[in-house]
Amino acid sequence: MTHILHLDSSIMGDNSVSRKLSAELLNKLSQAVGTTSYRDLGQEKLPLLDAMTVGSFFTPEEQRSTEQQVIAQVSDDLIAELKAADVLVIAAPMYNFSIPSQLKNYFDLVTRAGLTFNYTEQGPQGLLSGKKAYVLVSSGGNHVDQASDFVTPYLRMILGFLGITDVTVITAAGAAMDKDAAIAGAQTAIEAL
Repeated sequence: MTHILHLDSSIMGDNSVSRKLSAELLNKLSQAVGTTSYRDLGQEKLPLLDAMTVGSFFTPEEQRSTEQQVIAQVSDDLIAELKAADVLVIAAPMYNFSIPSQLKNYFDLVTRAGLTFNYTEQGPQGLLSGKKAYVLVSSGGNHVDQASDFVTPYLRMILGFLGITDVTVITAAGAAMDKDAAIAGAQTAIEAL
């Protein structure tokens, strides 16, 4: 049975184009697959990557302080959830040419040596291969695949670093200029899957 992990990262609630489109994609995918897990990164308060967080990752489990144990457990739980997924649906609106800080923070917490990637003599090797990712990118302007797009390249790179190389990007570009047209274009791409 296939398991989907659905990650929303918009802070815009019901006004979010990426949320609307990720829900439509999830509806299409879930008709053919089994179970779904959901995280609303735009609302969830995850620990930030700071000295305490990094320290918790590199401190042996039996030597962690209570606070470090809590932080490490959050990261461990996120990684377990990610490892259990066969398919990822990631809603990634463009904020100031990049991904939301909440989504970046998620990747900071799940990108851990020995758990989601390893360093080898040939360089880093992702440990999450065999997964499929769908990335829904919404933007107010037409930046996707332009020099000003730091969303799509970053997400392809970080997913690939983790071993997830089967990535399909669906875009709703220009939503600030013509929201209906941007949504319709992405819906056409979703229906074509």
